[in-house]
Amino acid sequence: RTAPVARWIKKQHNQTKLIQLLHIGRWGIRDFEFSQTSVEHILSEAIFDIPRLAKVVSVDSNFTTNRKRIKKVIALAPSNFEYIAKISSVDLADDEICSKYYEAFNSIYDLKIKDIHTKMCRMSFYEVDAYILRLSANILRDNLYNDAFTISDLYEAICMEMFNGNRDLLNLAAQIAYEYAYTDKEFDDRDLFSSKQWMVIRRHKSFMDYLIAHYYVRTLEKFEDNKDISFFEIVLPKEVTRFVTPMLNDSYNLSEKIVMLAKNHFNHMGILGKSELTFWLGRIKNQRLFMEANSLLQKFYSELKTQIADKEKNSLYRNLNERKSDLFLLRGITVSLIYNGHENVAYEYIENMLRDNLQNEINRGFHLEYYGDKVYIPNKDVMDFEDDIRVGEKTLKRLVKNIEGYFEKNPMIPTLELDLFTLCSLLQNRIANAEETEIEKFVKYVNIAVSFLKKYANRNNDCRNKKIQAYFNMIYSDFNEFLSDGAISCASSALYDIYSRAGEVKRTGWVEQKIPDPESIVEHMYNTWLLGMFNLPDSSQQKGYSKKRVLEMILLHDLGETVTGDIPKPQKKLDSTYDMNEDSVMRSLLLKGTYPQMTNLNSYYDIWDEWKAQETINSKIAKDLDTLQAIYQFCVYYNAYPDNFSEERKINWLSEYNDLKTDIGRELYRKLISDNPKFPFVR
Repeated sequence: RTAPVARWIKKQHNQTKLIQLLHIGRWGIRDFEFSQTSVEHILSEAIFDIPRLAKVVSVDSNFTTNRKRIKKVIALAPSNFEYIAKISSVDLADDEICSKYYEAFNSIYDLKIKDIHTKMCRMSFYEVDAYILRLSANILRDNLYNDAFTISDLYEAICMEMFNGNRDLLNLAAQIAYEYAYTDKEFDDRDLFSSKQWMVIRRHKSFMDYLIAHYYVRTLEKFEDNKDISFFEIVLPKEVTRFVTPMLNDSYNLSEKIVMLAKNHFNHMGILGKSELTFWLGRIKNQRLFMEANSLLQKFYSELKTQIADKEKNSLYRNLNERKSDLFLLRGITVSLIYNGHENVAYEYIENMLRDNLQNEINRGFHLEYYGDKVYIPNKDVMDFEDDIRVGEKTLKRLVKNIEGYFEKNPMIPTLELDLFTLCSLLQNRIANAEETEIEKFVKYVNIAVSFLKKYANRNNDCRNKKIQAYFNMIYSDFNEFLSDGAISCASSALYDIYSRAGEVKRTGWVEQKIPDPESIVEHMYNTWLLGMFNLPDSSQQKGYSKKRVLEMILLHDLGETVTGDIPKPQKKLDSTYDMNEDSVMRSLLLKGTYPQMTNLNSYYDIWDEWKAQETINSKIAKDLDTLQAIYQFCVYYNAYPDNFSEERKINWLSEYNDLKTDIGRELYRKLISDNPKFPFVR
């Protein structure tokens, strides 16, 4: 109401100061007829008795996202301070607030408010306020059980009522809305405040979104294959696509136009047009067109992956923005394929984000803009989907709601992994970067993420992607640590503190033999590396052989024992959990590169993965060197302390020769051990 807001402004105002600017914010006070409250009424009461008033400006920032129009707001005189009167809509992802809101609303209108809430959620409403609820409630009540009734149908009915059934006025309003948002066309001030079209556009942000969608669909409907395609060089925000999607799927002709555009013009379009087309290809439901759209998506996916790989391999990227644009498009194609049920593509995409921090950040930044935490600017020249850790609550709420819905489905769909990964990644970056005073606001979402991860693990014990499962295991452990201690060991200094102690971990087998000052795991790894550096050939006829790769593997292979401790090989055979624990520790460590403070460790993760699999020639040679160094060290200790070893233990050590798998390993055994004059007891 007018009076309380005016009184509040007066109360805050210091009469000795000068108000220069009163800014009415994004979901600000509008001239909603139902409240009889307009900006002018509030300003007139609030500033009536304020002396020396220099300037008062009312800005509705919903109409400033077009970058060509932002300058008109920036050009206003600067101010020392401002008052913001902001009225927020209700996020439908927040069940607690919605419940209280509907309870209050029910006292005014006699409605089945819970049923209407469910209906609105299914129709892709994300937010609601009293104005939209009042306008739509009766129509929704009449179509409560009509599954074919969409959000586009609802807004068309409301707009047609406002235009007194005149479809020409609806079409004209749609054109104006589009031109205002996406072009630099000038508009007459008299039209802005007096024309019927602008009265509808200005009434609520969602009307503008619907009208833009209406214009986009009408333009697509009239498009002929030989015409200019520049109109379609555009990326529409979620607020608009939620209206376009049902319109496309209600019309075979429109869906066919999308397929035709993609088939005939995709390669001639820029990054924006390509991205939007691939988005629509992933939302087509008509079975025949779905198959054709899916085939096109797979073709574009394969071609773009090859193109990106070639550019990266041959250093053909001119700048970072070019690579970001390619990765942004790859994300769009990938997500459409995931929506079409391609589980393998979902796994590959998440692995790519674990491998490449830029792809991970683009995914986070895209979600922030898609769900409204970052301002959407039409027709931007450069993809700017960077993560912004200062925002994210809308996105976190929406992802939580999505994931809850996915868990209700059986079997679960591939988008679950993508949204769960995105939720975890957003929280990772916020926890790691947030100031101590800001940490508390993330605790709620970390708790939810932990419950999701536990539920996911229980339903995916045989997860087919080991790396993604390892990431989720790491996050589960880290988030529990955060909830317990308020911090996580994700900084490089903290990890260095832990793993630099590897030199203190003695090889247990030598300790048990009572060897004075026995070898540590660091000495073992370094001596194995030294053995390989001196003795491995630079090249080999063995396919895939790489001396460098073998040496890298050796320097990692026992690092996990810093945490798990070292136990002798015979005990490892009896303890089935030891190798699993060591593997888990190493995978968790080498995925810490997904935190902002750490460098990306993916190349080392791949080395560890290869070592554990023992399928390549390099991993087998590395394993032989590991065995050889242990045998060599036994021989050294046996020479120095023969009484510490029984004959049986000596035979067991020398029989380790039988575990060697490669010709290189066996040749080195002969050279270093059996033919070594220092070890006559071997012969």
